[in-house]
Amino acid sequence: MNALIGLTSLLMGMGASASQSDVRNIRTGFEIPSAGYCDQPYVVITADGGWLCTMTTGPGLEGEGGQHVVSTTSRDYGKTWTPLVDIEPAGELEASWAMPLSTPGGRVYAFYVYNGDRIHTLGEREHIRADTLGWYCYRYTDDGGKTWSERRYRLPMRVTTVDRSNDWGGEVQIFWGIGKPITFNGSAMLAFTKIGKYMLEESEGWFFRSDNVLSESDPEKHEWELVPEGDHGLRNPEFGSIQSEQNIVPMNDGGIYCMYRTTTGYPCHAYSRDGGRSWT
Repeated sequence: MNALIGLTSLLMGMGASASQSDVRNIRTGFEIPSAGYCDQPYVVITADGGWLCTMTTGPGLEGEGGQHVVSTTSRDYGKTWTPLVDIEPAGELEASWAMPLSTPGGRVYAFYVYNGDRIHTLGEREHIRADTLGWYCYRYTDDGGKTWSERRYRLPMRVTTVDRSNDWGGEVQIFWGIGKPITFNGSAMLAFTKIGKYMLEESEGWFFRSDNVLSESDPEKHEWELVPEGDHGLRNPEFGSIQSEQNIVPMNDGGIYCMYRTTTGYPCHAYSRDGGRSWT
């Protein structure tokens, strides 16, 4: 699908004229460029006031070959956008579901799923969809999205019960994330879903947090913690097999609120009072 940027709150915040078309109507949005398919366009404001958008794109449909992550920038509040810049180029290995994190120093990180294990088969099945398989990686930009770090860095995702029960016995991890990272009390956190059965069943919520990624410029020195503590993620067996697409927001009292989807007809939510280490 083509992405229409319905950034209502940002546009209204920039003083959109009441005489213009109602910006709450998606038909009045401005289209972001893509390679065809486009998903999860997330925008952060850069240090110089520009809008930096990261997204997943590709020439085919969702999950097909060539899927990769890119960025584009706007200097006129989303009306026009620069040509796409590869965060991870299209190729044999899929890269998907980029989520940006802006730091006080102006650097922006993009976290995404990368098929670093080169998995394209499952048993006798060939050419399987692979955009939720592999490594959790990130790159960064120090120039507002014009260029991205030559090197990719990998988050240290420990193997837990849900991984060991998956189709690869934990040798390959199945996961993806949809929510923008948050900052709270000098720390950063991003939410994602681990999956216990290919392709989306038996899922649960997990969170990476870092107490120094916002201030430490050397990725080799970043400290990452996978929470909640223990061997099981955020999940309530009463709510069915699929409990995914966790999204988090910081609360005024220092807690973290998480909402996520199910297939039982309603969403779920939970609270953490200890930085994601445990949940209600």
